[in-house]
Amino acid sequence: MGITRALVFAIAIAACSSPKKLGKVVVTDTEIEILPDVAFVENQPDVAPASTKTLDAVASTLIGNPSILSVEVQAYVGEKILDPAVRHDLADQRAKKVMEYLIAKGVAADRLSSAGYPDADAKRASHGVDFLVLKRKE
Repeated sequence: MGITRALVFAIAIAACSSPKKLGKVVVTDTEIEILPDVAFVENQPDVAPASTKTLDAVASTLIGNPSILSVEVQAYVGEKILDPAVRHDLADQRAKKVMEYLIAKGVAADRLSSAGYPDADAKRASHGVDFLVLKRKE
């Protein structure tokens, strides 16, 4: 079966305010693609404030798609940071921070796992995070 693409515009509805448009999310058979990329505070594991709308869209998408049973949050760090041990720790910490953010937004913890990838190429490292769909309801 080919990859089925569904473009989802996640909308958050606050109790007393009008809906606001969040980041764009594309759900395929194998991943959740995001626009814009997730950014982090430089050399830190913390998500940049500008990226919370994108992560809110991912959380809304996961909550609205219970057929997605398991997702791995993958965070990337490039070789801009020279020390391999620091890269490894930072990649792991970033993946965990994103996972914790999604859990705080209501995504069930048992649907998420995290992994850091410290030796990403420049393109992938600038992307920051990928969401790999590991398991779907059949």
